[in-house]
Amino acid sequence: MTSHKMRMSYSNESILTNIELYGLEFVHHETKIPYESLRTMLKTSKKFGGFRQRGRKILYPEFDNELKCWIRQHRAIGRKVTAGRVLGYSRKIAKERGYTGINFSWGWLRRFLKRHRFSLRKPSSLSIKPLGTVLESVNIFIQEMKDLLKHPHYDPKYTLNVDETGLSTELDHSKTIDDVGAKNVKVKTTGKSKDNTTVILGGSMLGDKLPAFIILKGKGVKKLNISQPGNVVYGFREEGSWVDLKIMEKYVDKVLIPWSKKIPQGMRGLLILDNCKGHISKEIEDNLAKNFIDVKRIPPNTTGYVQPMDISVNASFKRKFAEHWDLYQFGLDDTKLTKRAGNYSKRRQSSMDFKSMVQCH
Repeated sequence: MTSHKMRMSYSNESILTNIELYGLEFVHHETKIPYESLRTMLKTSKKFGGFRQRGRKILYPEFDNELKCWIRQHRAIGRKVTAGRVLGYSRKIAKERGYTGINFSWGWLRRFLKRHRFSLRKPSSLSIKPLGTVLESVNIFIQEMKDLLKHPHYDPKYTLNVDETGLSTELDHSKTIDDVGAKNVKVKTTGKSKDNTTVILGGSMLGDKLPAFIILKGKGVKKLNISQPGNVVYGFREEGSWVDLKIMEKYVDKVLIPWSKKIPQGMRGLLILDNCKGHISKEIEDNLAKNFIDVKRIPPNTTGYVQPMDISVNASFKRKFAEHWDLYQFGLDDTKLTKRAGNYSKRRQSSMDFKSMVQCH
């Protein structure tokens, strides 16, 4: 068996230097690089004064760097910089300065973003206030909470945070696995993509969970045909499943007031809520106060910074619900489909929505 010596890697500069010192024949013999390749490298170096970089040449590098700084300056103060805005700004500057030979197209924009390690991102939060003002509100709220918890009437064990989260009964999985080149990639649905369910979740600073309050769409007083566990409470709303003051009144009566009986004599509970108008009213606040629960409002536009349920709980709850829903759909092979659209039975699905939320909680 013939053994081949592994070729070492050499930089272009070192190869050119050795060619100038020792000649092509010597470098070819020592490096095992083909003679014609060495000649092409030498010719290219002499013609362009150095090796050409791969890819297209940047015609106006000073503007390329200027545009990069312009984007970073706008993003540093929280402004939205869209692809269309970058292209419009670039074309305007090119016209004012007389730049020619460059087409500010979508292909150019993709190369620019890749060159400077940018990407199009979906905003994780929206704010109508400058970032500095929001951070100032956050710091003030944190200090106020520290001062409140020093008071002998309040304790972290009886300090609650409550927030709602929406659950779609037709989970939106954007992609599915299928054969390469398949023309029709169909996915069976339940036909209820517009029907959502809202769940109000709550817990204390020490991790004690409140019963989950599930809001279902329906008229009048109804009962579910499945057993109701102790950690779940449900209610119905005629016009939809979102949270309003009437739903919050039911939540206070069914969840918060029964919980308030755990508060020791001489102490008070503290409920942290955001500034949504559908969450609190003077009547609700007075009712809570009678049951030894005081309300502390979160400053506007700071939910993503100081509300624990929104930051760390809601997303994990939705993920668990999605996992249970997927397992349920895999077991629907023997379920009878509706005649009209070939969808899964709505009655079967409605009970499973509730069961999945119970298992998640």
